[in-house]
Amino acid sequence: MGNTVTRANERRLAVETLERREVLSGVVTIGDSWAWLVAAGAPGSAPEAPSGFSNSLGTVMATFQPGVPVYNESFGGGTAAQMVDELYTPGGIIDRVNAHPDADVVWLSAGGNDLLLGLLGGGFYVNNPNNAAVFAAVQDNVQTIVDAILAERADLQVVIMGYDYLNIWDQVTGGTGDTLRSNLGVIKSGNTVLDAVQNEQVNAGFKAAEAGKSAIADSSRRVAHVDNFGLNNTYGGYSGYFGNFPAGTFYPPELYPALPTPPNRMNPGDAIHLNDLGYTTLALHAEQDFLLSAFSAADLALSTSTLAFGDVRIGTSDSQSTTASNAGANFTKVQDLEFAVATAPFGGGGQTPSPLFLDPTLGSDTATVGYTFAPTTHGPQTQSIAVSSDSGSSTVDLSGNGVGPEFSGPVDLPFDPLVSGETGTAELALANATGDGDLGSLTDLSLLSYSITGLDAARFSLVGFAPLAIAAGDTAELRFVFNANGAAPGEYTATFEITTDQGAGFGIAGESFQIALTAEVSPAITSVVGRHVFYNQSSFDGGTPGVDAQDDAAIAPDKVAYLPGTGPATFDNITSYSRGINGVMVDVSQPAGSLTADDFSFRVSSQLAANNTPSQWEVAENPTTVSVRPGAGVSGSDRVEIVWAPGAIANRWLQVIVEGNDDAGGFNTNTGLPASDIFFFGNRIGDTGTGTPGLAITSALDEIAARANVGFGAAITNPFDFDRSGLVNAVDGIIARNNVGALVKVDVGTPAAPVESSEPELAAAIAIPDPATPREPRRSFSAFDANSQSLPAEPQRLRHGQDRGILQDEALLSVLTDDDEQEAELVGALECLLDDWF
Repeated sequence: MGNTVTRANERRLAVETLERREVLSGVVTIGDSWAWLVAAGAPGSAPEAPSGFSNSLGTVMATFQPGVPVYNESFGGGTAAQMVDELYTPGGIIDRVNAHPDADVVWLSAGGNDLLLGLLGGGFYVNNPNNAAVFAAVQDNVQTIVDAILAERADLQVVIMGYDYLNIWDQVTGGTGDTLRSNLGVIKSGNTVLDAVQNEQVNAGFKAAEAGKSAIADSSRRVAHVDNFGLNNTYGGYSGYFGNFPAGTFYPPELYPALPTPPNRMNPGDAIHLNDLGYTTLALHAEQDFLLSAFSAADLALSTSTLAFGDVRIGTSDSQSTTASNAGANFTKVQDLEFAVATAPFGGGGQTPSPLFLDPTLGSDTATVGYTFAPTTHGPQTQSIAVSSDSGSSTVDLSGNGVGPEFSGPVDLPFDPLVSGETGTAELALANATGDGDLGSLTDLSLLSYSITGLDAARFSLVGFAPLAIAAGDTAELRFVFNANGAAPGEYTATFEITTDQGAGFGIAGESFQIALTAEVSPAITSVVGRHVFYNQSSFDGGTPGVDAQDDAAIAPDKVAYLPGTGPATFDNITSYSRGINGVMVDVSQPAGSLTADDFSFRVSSQLAANNTPSQWEVAENPTTVSVRPGAGVSGSDRVEIVWAPGAIANRWLQVIVEGNDDAGGFNTNTGLPASDIFFFGNRIGDTGTGTPGLAITSALDEIAARANVGFGAAITNPFDFDRSGLVNAVDGIIARNNVGALVKVDVGTPAAPVESSEPELAAAIAIPDPATPREPRRSFSAFDANSQSLPAEPQRLRHGQDRGILQDEALLSVLTDDDEQEAELVGALECLLDDWF
């Protein structure tokens, strides 16, 4: 006994040096008689323990964790299978655990009786095929009990206590071993040899069962396993927490078995227990391997205490997280963990994670808490988040910088004043005025879609819009059109709304901005916007005499109308078409009424003479057709086509008057013109433009030129294709030969003054000298220079170009006509004129 007392003192002195700490939790013992007797007499619903047993666990806890209560909720017996069946029944394990909400460690002892019943009742023999099934069933039932306890409360830990079965089969040999095995074996049939074999298997069975319980603990941070196999067996030697005991020491009868009858010998039906001191040893072992560490201080740790979000686009959010863990001692737990809630523009937090347990093999539980940054304004933002627990406190510092585009544009877009019937345009400049710098998509401003609304929205349009991104500091130009066609005078308005991604993710609809569109329309002003001569019945309009859109292709692009007051006419105002002037087009913008032939008047000059006073010209032959093609003219104006019969107006000037509200137009109000529009076109068939500044001349040179330029595919501007057939051939040469003559290039002033004399000023194939020039003595006629008011000393040869002189003598006459009778008549007329002038 003396040795026993000494050893107990040594054990007590050793453990008293361990660190102590104050705790506010408790331990509940649950399970069979080993959990019952280790806490004998402790508060709880366990049955009363037999005499000789005390609250060994309570004594150990009071020594090392003062104030930690121990509750005894054990059954005093039973198998793990029975405990599973009664887990949730009244008075079952779950009820007993929940009876003590302040306890957070469950001391579990289960499976021993399953082994004994399975081994003894089933006949446990060497290599019995049922052995593995017994072990697996024990492990499964213990696992079920553990899972149910852990699921009930997140703060609970379970420590599975192993059985202290004698380890005399592994460590003791020889005769002494045989004696011990004979006296202390569970199975005693009287057959010493058979009993020894079966007891060895029982021993191995307990070891295997404890290995299964250890596997349960290895899979969870909330479960520990204390292996007590052979703990109190000192015969084979012991060296550890309780001291050093050499091998060969006689087994101490005071520790095991608990109820020897006779001493040191077990009989069938004897319970396998420790005595009180043995259970104290068991409790001390649990303190060493689990409780001391489990009830020590945990330590809260964060993976990072700084979450820097950097640049984040306004209207979007970014997320980051920090992870909490337990950096304290093994089996400890961080609980009451709480992350404060972040406030705008930050978000997240507010979590209260489950306790963080730390296991020596599996490491620590972790809790990851996320925070977000969703800026609504430009610039840096910061916030500090408090993190608290029962194992220390900390902070998480949040920071971020709000960036994004900044829309800039006018509040309205006015169009320049318009006249009814016109189309106006206006440019709208939209800018990205962000001050955050060019950060790519973080600051790009996307124009995504638009709408134009309002009573007058149909008249406004945006040209060629496609979604686009405006980089920081850049500008985009949008082009708008207002259509005043048919619009009454007044102000027109609409609202242009552009949808951008400002305040949202790049390319995602965000803020919209409105801009007022305004246009002022004045009353329509009638005007003539186009004057054309065209080759009707030519190859360029399909050769048709009627009026249709094909006639536009027959417009002479190289000919322009002669307007009064613009100086002498030129070849640009004169056609050489073999059918004469048989087609004129007038483009009238915004006419007051429907245009008809009554809105036009026409005069023509003579063929051999013309003056600069068109009012003295004869009235032209009526056109065969006057037709209006609405919208076909320049800028959508109405195009009036006027057609004459071929040859009706040839080798002479045509005056066209679009009658307005004046004397020249007979005060016509139907057109809407405040003043008549007057213009002229001339015709000199077969002329290639080789006349003088004052005359358009058709001569043998034009015939020769046509013959020299025969060919197919003649353009409409080809000067040698007189019949506008698209082909220059002998026909064109014949046309020039048959139309030899000249036409004065008129010079009509503005306004054209009336001529008082009854005789018109004549102009043929000569220029008219200034009457104020003194006359020279009469001389015989040889040659006359149309560019000079004096006669040359020597006869001149024909020169090409607009300054070409008149041919000498017979050459002049041959140019003007090939007809002998007509030639004589013309010579007489010319001689009389020259005699009067000179």
